[in-house]
Amino acid sequence: MFQFPREVKNKLIEAGWSEKRNISIKPFEDSLNSENYKMHFSAQRFLENFGNLKISFKSRNGTKDYMHFNVSKAVEDVFPVWIQKNYATRLNNYSLCPIGQVYSNHITLIMDDKGKVYGGFDDELFFISFSGEEAIVSIYYNLVFEKIA
Repeated sequence: MFQFPREVKNKLIEAGWSEKRNISIKPFEDSLNSENYKMHFSAQRFLENFGNLKISFKSRNGTKDYMHFNVSKAVEDVFPVWIQKNYATRLNNYSLCPIGQVYSNHITLIMDDKGKVYGGFDDELFFISFSGEEAIVSIYYNLVFEKIA
């Protein structure tokens, strides 16, 4: 089990999370299928535990912001071509699945079949972390993401 820093864990609990949380992801699968995305095991496992959570944090400029893991909202807000063509081609990985959004819904959070998390906004693409849990911590602490050409 991933060990969150105490501050992050408290924010997760405040948002409704627990280590034993296991929600139905059927609505997420329906949203993904409607845009020809495929739910893979890594995204499934992550979303069963973190799906629909909205976690607040302070952005780099000190204002309150949030990340959320509402797949349906993320799918609704992004043009599929960005993920399915542009990002997939740049990463040479066609197993990309939207899992949420961050920074006032400007960046779509995307997970590959290995569990790596990326963030995309139009032509901007960033590597965030090697897992969904690490992504939560990286975003919460405003770590710098690696820009992908």
